[in-house]
Amino acid sequence: MVYEKEGKVQDTDRRNLNSHYGNVTGFLQTLSLILNVGLMVYAHLGLSGVVYSSQPPLAQLSESVASDSDDSSGSIGGDNSTSVCTEADAQNWITLGGQEEQGNLASYCSAGDSSTGQKPCYLGEDCQTACWQDLGYSADCARKCFPPSILCGFQNCVQFCLSDPEGEDCIACAAEFCDPPFFNCTGFPMTIDQNETIPDENNTNVTSPGSCNYDLDVDQWYVVYNLTFIGSVRDTWEADVKLLSIIIVVFSGIWPYAKNLILILVWYVPMSNRMRSSVLLWLTRLSKYTLVDVFAVIILIVATQLDLNVGGVDAIVRSEARFGIIAFLLATVWEFIQIEWTVVKHNRLTPKLSNNSTDSDQDQQESDDKDNIHTSDAMTANTAGKISPIHMLITIAFFILTLGIYISGSTLELFRVETFDEGQSACVSRYNLATFGNGLITEVSLADNTTAGQTWTLYIFYLLFTLILPITTHVLQIIALFFWVKNDNKNKMQQKAMYLTVAIWGMSCVEVFLIGLFSVEYKFQDFIKAVAGEEDASFISVKSSKGPGFFVLIGYGFVAGLFQFYLRFWVMSDKQSSAKIPEVEQPQDAEINSMNGSEINYDA
Repeated sequence: MVYEKEGKVQDTDRRNLNSHYGNVTGFLQTLSLILNVGLMVYAHLGLSGVVYSSQPPLAQLSESVASDSDDSSGSIGGDNSTSVCTEADAQNWITLGGQEEQGNLASYCSAGDSSTGQKPCYLGEDCQTACWQDLGYSADCARKCFPPSILCGFQNCVQFCLSDPEGEDCIACAAEFCDPPFFNCTGFPMTIDQNETIPDENNTNVTSPGSCNYDLDVDQWYVVYNLTFIGSVRDTWEADVKLLSIIIVVFSGIWPYAKNLILILVWYVPMSNRMRSSVLLWLTRLSKYTLVDVFAVIILIVATQLDLNVGGVDAIVRSEARFGIIAFLLATVWEFIQIEWTVVKHNRLTPKLSNNSTDSDQDQQESDDKDNIHTSDAMTANTAGKISPIHMLITIAFFILTLGIYISGSTLELFRVETFDEGQSACVSRYNLATFGNGLITEVSLADNTTAGQTWTLYIFYLLFTLILPITTHVLQIIALFFWVKNDNKNKMQQKAMYLTVAIWGMSCVEVFLIGLFSVEYKFQDFIKAVAGEEDASFISVKSSKGPGFFVLIGYGFVAGLFQFYLRFWVMSDKQSSAKIPEVEQPQDAEINSMNGSEINYDA
């Protein structure tokens, strides 16, 4: 379709793509986008991950206590107001240290002791009875006096005794609420004249400061948090981690749907070739930022492998991936393919439009070529003259600087998570870019993992987009620079290398990963406390920090992007300088102009 505007002849470059390829292709394109939106909605409504703990949250224990208390009289020993323990029990009480060691022994039965193989009993009556019997008490004494005493302490003194079982507040609270009925039930003396105590070797479970002691011999894992898109946005906002909430909403909530809408507009709305080229080019460059949410889940899975001490109780925390995040990843890759398919359709149409251009459009067409430089044009631009040594030296030095920053940033410490026990470092986990993905497949992460395949999928994704693709980009740059130094710019290998370099760089996600890491680390401790709940939050001490590798990789993202721009500047410079030289091969230049049109060019 040709029409007049402001004295210039405008041709079919303002028709939409659907008018060129027909309604059937347009229908399939639209159907694919609608199905993609459906998968994205499923991902946003589905479960992305689950955080587990080897110990039940206090909220669950409180429900258990409330249930148990309905069936009991609430007093130690039930209806008994006299001693149910024997003289042998009283002697055992004295032998074990009496009241002075009662707090330690209660913690021993309730929290367990890995050095002796004692499993945590918490408030379980049968387990508590068995534990006190193992300590030498008779069946009646162990069942009727000790478990009710533990229950009394939890109901009345948990806020004091969990953090410090031997503290003054805990002792005072127990003396007021729990000691009178306990001694009435047992008949034990409150004070003793002997100094016999439990041997110290039963209470030694010491690890070196900063070392992680993951005891994975866990009978049951308790769900402490379900990771969903909507729930994460709400919880992070309420926990005052608003930056992470905003980033998740913008990059993973709005942008994926906006990309599909833009693709529909590109297909159906009439626009110039140049406009369509520009829209698709920027869509390709910015599409990868949707993956911020995927990286955030990966970071949370790695960072929540914690060895915590919750009020004197050791707790192992780990996370598992769920299909919601895998569906989101698949939907994003699907969008990548959809965008590239649209680019191919656009590029196939461009030569036809270029051939139909009139002479009055040549100035505009040349301007389009200048803004959208095709790789083949770039490779044939420098057809005359030699490369200056200074130019060559600057380019090679620039490349070496980019590669060096990437290598150093990948090996330096990137992220650290540290847990504390009574103010001292108990467990430190350190990661760099090269080893961060390995945190997904550690023994802790895969322990009793019901979705190990999905975890491995995230691991492969991490390796591909943060390590393999950037490295591949730099290898292709070496190939391209090799032929450039030889002044062999017509070599097809160099042309392919340059094309793949800019295309693959557009898919490399180092900077996207850094955005996710910054968002999660920003207030990681607040997030962990929000996951733990109000009852457990006051007992958790976790600290995270960004290492020097994080800041070096920020520099890498800037320098690498600048280097890509420099390559384009170099091509443009050569093109401009070669324009001053008389044309040598006019047929070849004509062929190049025919190829260029307004094709999508993946410049940095």
